[in-house]
Amino acid sequence: MLARNYRLKKQKDFSFAYKRGKSFGMGHFSFKEAQNSLGYSRVGVVVLNKIAKIAVARNYMRRLVNKVFADNWASVIDGYDIVVWVKTSFYKKKENYYGIFTDVLKKLKLLNNDNKK
Repeated sequence: MLARNYRLKKQKDFSFAYKRGKSFGMGHFSFKEAQNSLGYSRVGVVVLNKIAKIAVARNYMRRLVNKVFADNWASVIDGYDIVVWVKTSFYKKKENYYGIFTDVLKKLKLLNNDNKK
């Protein structure tokens, strides 16, 4: 699990990323990234009610995304607020979510090239 200071929790933090961030999407996810002045990156995950009506399913998707970030945290680029929107296709398809999300992060260059842990 990511430490609390590496997660976006407050509405104002999400709003900052929404307003000032650069957006892009790939596959089952949409991203918004905005530079921050903290010197380290923070991650927030958004799973809408319309994607999964049951809170257990939404929390499960949130935990999966946070786990990928936690496992690859040493490689995540520094100084950004990253917001991840989970799309409906992520919930409906039964695939290797961990591998898919890691590949997406690499393609979008949110991970550094060096794989140090």
